[in-house]
Amino acid sequence: MPVIAMTREMGSRGKDVALGVAERLGLEIVHHEIVEQSVARKMRLTEGSVHRFLEGEASLWERWKIDGHRLSRYTTEEILEIALGGNVIIRGWGAAQLLASVPHVVRVRVCAPMSARVPRWCAGWTTFHPMPRGTRSSAAMPPMTGSSAITSRSIGGTRPPMQ
Repeated sequence: MPVIAMTREMGSRGKDVALGVAERLGLEIVHHEIVEQSVARKMRLTEGSVHRFLEGEASLWERWKIDGHRLSRYTTEEILEIALGGNVIIRGWGAAQLLASVPHVVRVRVCAPMSARVPRWCAGWTTFHPMPRGTRSSAAMPPMTGSSAITSRSIGGTRPPMQ
């Protein structure tokens, strides 16, 4: 009953690595949609509302309606239930941090040199989105949003040190 918790750097082709490992070992890959469906059902929300909240694109009404602590708790429960079933690769969702104390879980981070990642990022960007006035850019440490922020809050984690 292998369990692999996988994180990745943007542009490192982590999705392709997960697909290859899953095919070779006969494992199921848990995509964000599966977790979002379950969490939305438990919270009695639409899947779209949960997705927009995690992506930082929720409307004012959705932000008011969604309790971040409950979302964090349900996300944690869902990841633990999935891991308990075994034979799975869990991509993202803070699973590597959440399952750090479970000895039989293999935790993997897919990395690539910046020189390989930047062209992949740029290929996916078709328009320029300037930052709103009064905001600051931090290329070294972007703000945590979505599932990484939720997992960090739920288990008291912090950001990993920059290398």
